This record gives sequence, structure tokens and C-alpha cells, in this order.
Amino acid sequence: MASRIASRARVATAAMLRRFTVRCRPGERDGDLDWLLWGGALSGLVITASAGLVNTTLDHEYGILATLLLGLWLTNLPKHPRRAS
Repeated sequence: MASRIASRARVATAAMLRRFTVRCRPGERDGDLDWLLWGGALSGLVITASAGLVNTTLDHEYGILATLLLGLWLTNLPKHPRRAS
């Protein structure tokens, strides 16, 4: 039972990271702030997801920092999402 839950969590984490890196990545014309916030949010997400497999992370400093960077990136997103070309 626990191994099935763990394997589903790994698949969900991989899908979330793929979506974040492929679909949400800033474009070539986006500014430095967009790239900085996206890179910070991605690195925080990777650290939290990888360390969270063995330990709870949101009560530690890097988990809080990851949440802060993700929030900054989300507030900087445009109001209307870009359409896929």
C-alpha cells in the first residue's frame, strides 16, 4: 500500500516539474526579473519536492524560502495566460 502511494507521488511530482519547466518557462522576450523569479521558484520547488520525499520541508528555512519565491513568481505572472502556438 505504501509503495503504491509513494510511486503515485513520484509520478505526480515528475508531472508537476515537467509542466513547470516546459509550459511555464518565460519566453525569450521576457525580462530578467521574470527569469530570476522563475528560476528561484523552480529551484525551491525542486529542493522541496526532493527533500520532501524523506522529510517534511515546509517547517524549515528552505521550504519557507521556496514558498516565498513561488509566491513572488506567481504574482509576477501576466493576468491572461499565453496561448500555445
